[in-house]
Amino acid sequence: MTAPDLVEFAAIPDVFASGLGRAEDVGGGCIRLTFFANDNGQRVVAAKVVMPAEAVADLVKAIHNGRRQTIDEAGEVASVN
Repeated sequence: MTAPDLVEFAAIPDVFASGLGRAEDVGGGCIRLTFFANDNGQRVVAAKVVMPAEAVADLVKAIHNGRRQTIDEAGEVASVN
């Protein structure tokens, strides 16, 4: 389900990840998060997300506070689903 303030013009598929494999500073104030899935004993890259480093705190806050929240542009919880 998409939050009311988000627009999804085309379906974006979910990707399962077992964990975070790497977090890299890619410059310009951005971080690349590389997620992996376990496959026959190997950690296979499942997804890479590049986002502003300051937004990582919002991500952690959403996960810590119940995983089903919308964080507004000010970094505040806008709604709880």
